Amino acid sequence: MATLVVAASTLISIKQVSSDQALTVEGQITDRYNAAVANLGNDSQDVRLGGIYALQRIMQDSPRDYATIINVLSAYVRAHAVEPKKDGPGLKQPATDVEAALSVFGNRRPGWGSDGLVIDLTGTYLRGADLSGTNLTNARMTGADLAGADLGPAWRPMHGRTDDPPVKNTDLSAAFLSDVNLDNANLLSANLEDAILENARPRARNTIKKVPS
Repeated sequence: MATLVVAASTLISIKQVSSDQALTVEGQITDRYNAAVANLGNDSQDVRLGGIYALQRIMQDSPRDYATIINVLSAYVRAHAVEPKKDGPGLKQPATDVEAALSVFGNRRPGWGSDGLVIDLTGTYLRGADLSGTNLTNARMTGADLAGADLGPAWRPMHGRTDDPPVKNTDLSAAFLSDVNLDNANLLSANLEDAILENARPRARNTIKKVPS
């Protein structure tokens, strides 16, 4: 009888320790997330970069936070990738911190969080952006200015895969794609309704113009 009591007590203690450890880990992730998000509002670009890469690491460590982090970084890009003032200096390519946030989207792995999550980059100013090898599945880029951007091939093989999956459901409707590099880009099922493709080079493979129903 005494042995059973000791065994039961030990089991309860183990479960309590496991629960405490889980709460500790969750608390640490929350602290890391709060610190990273706070860094996104810093005046220093280096600090903001640190915040972006910290969020990427959290996304890798905690799949449950995947959707939240994607939404935060999408909002960050929309806020920072804006058309420069007409009397200001022109931008040949996005700022380093914007490129870093885009790389987080591009390097996400299948199975992280919700595969159907939309990356909302509507109306962003991404002229000259290097999106080659970027996973743009479910990206919403309606009205984005991608003049001179590099979109090909718009997929980076993962885990040794050599196949070339399409960039599924990318919304490029009304996007400005003048002089964009589509070399070997696979835009199957991409929405290019009303997109401007002037001087795009060369023609992308499997491009389908979806017409709204």
